[in-house]
Amino acid sequence: MRISICNSFDILECEIIQNDDLDTNLTLIKVDDKNLEVNFKFLEPNKGFILKIIHTSITSNDLTVKGRVIGGSNIKRINDIGRNNVKKEHWSTKYFVFIFGCFLIYVSTRPEVSYKIFIFLFGFLIALASFAQILLKKVPKRYEKIYQDE
Repeated sequence: MRISICNSFDILECEIIQNDDLDTNLTLIKVDDKNLEVNFKFLEPNKGFILKIIHTSITSNDLTVKGRVIGGSNIKRINDIGRNNVKKEHWSTKYFVFIFGCFLIYVSTRPEVSYKIFIFLFGFLIALASFAQILLKKVPKRYEKIYQDE
């Protein structure tokens, strides 16, 4: 497996933070300032590893992972799961949107409000979507203590 960065940036440091199975013989080789080589013999199902890569880019979108694990699923980067933008939203945003959705549901029950069904459905969808985002785990539970999302 190879991890590369765009031409404008460099990979400064890399290290293995977590390896679930020491028998894999996982090694990390910095080929040059743009490429890392990740070597291992095999990976057991539901096992994996975490790499820490320090680079000069502002976002991890400039890193690409090339290669695949035979018989495995797609390779995922932990800090990219569920995120597509560079700016990270504040944790309170999800809770505020959830409360707003609940408020709309409450307003739809008031007798003086017109368009009750529309307001109720809109509030329900907002509350449901924000609740799903609150429950969404960015990091697998067993790695929460190791991986620190800044």
